Amino acid sequence: MKTTLQKLTCCSIITTLSFNVSLATGAEDFSKVYEHDSAWPQYVSPTQQIIFDNGTALSPNIPVVLSRAYEDGSLAVTDRIGSVLIDHKETDFLQQVSQQTNHDETEQNFHNFIRQIGRRVFDLSHSETKAVPEAALSEYDTFLVCKSSMQGDAIKDLVVNLNAQQDWLAAHNCRPIIVFEAIVKNAEFYSFLKTHEIHYPVVVPIFTKGFLEFTYTQREAGASKIWLNKNGKLLAKGNHLEAMLK
Repeated sequence: MKTTLQKLTCCSIITTLSFNVSLATGAEDFSKVYEHDSAWPQYVSPTQQIIFDNGTALSPNIPVVLSRAYEDGSLAVTDRIGSVLIDHKETDFLQQVSQQTNHDETEQNFHNFIRQIGRRVFDLSHSETKAVPEAALSEYDTFLVCKSSMQGDAIKDLVVNLNAQQDWLAAHNCRPIIVFEAIVKNAEFYSFLKTHEIHYPVVVPIFTKGFLEFTYTQREAGASKIWLNKNGKLLAKGNHLEAMLK
């Protein structure tokens, strides 16, 4: 029996073919682009000045990092002001996607989410702690990002829950990533990991702030766990792992 992910993979081949035809006829629309997330650009540029309620603004024609697109047409983008939500109509998003599909797909070596987290995530499953390169992350189709406090009970419960989901993780070719809300000195950080025997990939302190801003946008702020595909597309979010993954 095929898993949901396998079915989606098969369907994506058909979707890609029909998507390219629609682009060739100029009939693309956001709903098709949203489904074809492998063509999402890494950056988008506002086509006009976008001013926010707090007085900050995005300037036209200055690229910002695309975190993800949402089904309603919103884009989460990251800039020096942090992560914000904007309307795709105020950007060159569709134009960028059109250009991407007209290029050789081999030009984009790594998917969007992987490009942003490569070498910012450290793997603790080996004898030596080391940054995970993009090539290693590319072996996975999805990622389960888990935000946790550095309280002993909280991380203990998280590790127990992740250990209990090994079959699910394997079925969805999913790699967990743990990111801590607190930013502490390296010595304290690694001592904490050793004390609590954490062997899942983690985001190290120097990258924590940027990773949280990029990954947890306004719409995921209330969730401690989010499931993403390798392009950053949101598949699920929640606070209780077992309920979220059903």
